[in-house]
Amino acid sequence: MSVRARLLAALLTCAALLLSGCLSNQLTAPEWGDEKSAFELSDIAKGDVDIMVETLQRALFNHLREMTQKLYWRNPREWRKTDADGWQERVDELFDNPQSHQWRFQELDGAVGVEAIHLAFRESYEGDRVFAFAAGIGGMLMASYENKTEFFLFDLNSLDPQKLYNSARNLEIAFWKLTHMRSESGDLYLLSNEPGSLETNQDLSFERLAGKIIVIQDLLAQIVAQKTKRAIKQALQFIASSVFLPI
Repeated sequence: MSVRARLLAALLTCAALLLSGCLSNQLTAPEWGDEKSAFELSDIAKGDVDIMVETLQRALFNHLREMTQKLYWRNPREWRKTDADGWQERVDELFDNPQSHQWRFQELDGAVGVEAIHLAFRESYEGDRVFAFAAGIGGMLMASYENKTEFFLFDLNSLDPQKLYNSARNLEIAFWKLTHMRSESGDLYLLSNEPGSLETNQDLSFERLAGKIIVIQDLLAQIVAQKTKRAIKQALQFIASSVFLPI
C-alpha cells in the first residue's frame, strides 16, 4: 500500500471515530431534510468518500446550530432586538431550508461570510449579533464547499482543499473574536463560555463545539486533498492579529 493510500485510510478511520461521537448526540439538520436513511437511490451515484463528506458536513452544521442556540440562551437581548417571538424562530430562520436564502439576509445589509462575522463585532452595529455571527460562519463554510450539500462521483474534484483549510483557520479567528472582542465600554459583544474556573464548574461547551467544528473542517480538507491529489499551503497565523483568509 502506498504512503498516500495509508494516509487516506488513516483519515477515513479518524473520520469514522469522530462521527461515532458527533452523530450519537446529533441535532436535526433541516438543511438536508430529516435524518438520512441507511440507503437512498441517489447513493448509487456516490462513492464511500462522497457519502462521508456529506455526513461530516451534516454533523458540522448540526454543531453550528447547537452553538447558535447556546449563544441565544446566553445573549437573549440579541433576538429581542427583532420582531421574533423567541430565539427558536431566529435559529429556524438560519438553518431551516437555507437553500432559499443562501446565507444572505436583508437585515445584514448584504454582508455575507466573513463580512457578516465582522459585522457581529462592529461597535456601531445595532442588529442581532448572534444572527450575524452564525450567518457569517454558515456562509463562509458553504462557500468552502462551493455551496454544495450533495456530492456524487467525481464531484470532489470540484472542491478546493485549500478553501476548506482556509475556512478552518478562519473559524479559529472567528471563535477567538467570540471570546475576546469587547465593546468600547469593556463588555464582551457576545457571551459564550461561562467565566470561572474548573473548580467552579466552568461551562466550556462553546469551546468544545468550536473544537469539533474546526476538526471536522480540517479533516475534510485533508480527505479532499488526498482524494484529488492536491497540496495544501499551510498558513502560520497569530490569531489575535491575523486577518481572515480568502475562500
